[in-house]
Amino acid sequence: MTRSLHGWKYSSAVLVGVLMLLVHVLAHGRGQADGGPAGINNNTSKHPWSAVVHNDGYFTLWTLCVVAVASLAVYYMFWTDSGGADQYDGNSSSGGFYSRWSYSYHVPTDEIGEPVECGTVGLANLGNSCYMSASLQCMNSVFSLRQLFLDENCENKINEDNALGSGGQVVRHFRDLLLRVWSDKVSVVAPVKFKTMVGGLNSDFGGREQQDASEFMTWLLDQLHEDLNDARRGKPAPIRVRGVSFDALNNEQRAERSDEEYFLRNRSPIIDMFFGQQSSSLTWYLDHPIDC
Repeated sequence: MTRSLHGWKYSSAVLVGVLMLLVHVLAHGRGQADGGPAGINNNTSKHPWSAVVHNDGYFTLWTLCVVAVASLAVYYMFWTDSGGADQYDGNSSSGGFYSRWSYSYHVPTDEIGEPVECGTVGLANLGNSCYMSASLQCMNSVFSLRQLFLDENCENKINEDNALGSGGQVVRHFRDLLLRVWSDKVSVVAPVKFKTMVGGLNSDFGGREQQDASEFMTWLLDQLHEDLNDARRGKPAPIRVRGVSFDALNNEQRAERSDEEYFLRNRSPIIDMFFGQQSSSLTWYLDHPIDC
């Protein structure tokens, strides 16, 4: 179901509720203008709507209908937009008012079929999720990374005690995604559960807004690293307070010292594959000297 169709549906529901409320107010006002208070039958009324609304129990019934439709419109507008494919777990029937009553909310599923080549599998778009798909395809193309998570002993390396990790959620879901990609049984994989897990850990990637692929990949690699971080088992290494001794070192010595301290708290296969240092310098050219 497309976003435009969603907007048309609850916009129509709100419009119906507003129109019914407007008719109710007009009829109620005309009834009072005819000389009779609300809820009292006035045989001298010249307005048909007033007669219908204020006759016996019709006023109460009409009021209940207006309140019900208006409430339904507001309820649908604010409730269904928080559901959808990103919160779908594959088994529940959640997904909004229309999916429960009269419409079926389309949740992408894996497309069964032999791919052109094993591992050459597409990723279904879950709504502006192209940044995630591009990042996952890039990571899937790294042979050493792929082999790490396809290994059946991968989950034995999870450090569930690391407070900076996800308790192994990211590793397990990423491994499950790669197993489906390389199963040679599907042509398109729908990473619904994976995106739901990601959104639960980082709300920036939980909705349907477009995000930056580089930021997502950096976050994902960091989460995989922390779930496999063997250096954070047990008592963590102390943090050294940088002082004059560090500042007196040259750039190469600072780089070596930084590596030593970083590896005391970070040691995982992700670090072995992707870790590196970046150095930058700024040169300012002046045509004439200035006083500082």
